[in-house]
Amino acid sequence: MVTHQAQNSVKGESYNVYQYHEQSYLPHFHKNFELAYLVCGTADFTVRNRTYAIDTGAFILVLPYELHSFQVHKGGKLLIIVFSENYIKTFSGMLHDKQGEVSVFQCAQPIRALFEEVM
Repeated sequence: MVTHQAQNSVKGESYNVYQYHEQSYLPHFHKNFELAYLVCGTADFTVRNRTYAIDTGAFILVLPYELHSFQVHKGGKLLIIVFSENYIKTFSGMLHDKQGEVSVFQCAQPIRALFEEVM
């Protein structure tokens, strides 16, 4: 079953931050961007029917309206930030009617440290 997350589809400058420990989330979509960071452990993250097995330090970018789901394995911790396009208007405009090819990427330690401070 696919669900629409209405709380993550609001207009204006909005964002939500979530933490998931050893949890799964069924396929869903929303209007806003989603940036996920696996703080520790392993997880399976599916975007557009492609499943990525990710490890500590991996980032996932989910574009608006992309169907996605995840499962954080035992001992894992996932940080998710869902934010409106208003925070990144230029980038958002460049993505109009486009899809990403690969949703997983890595960042240097100073960037990862910023995300870990949020927790």
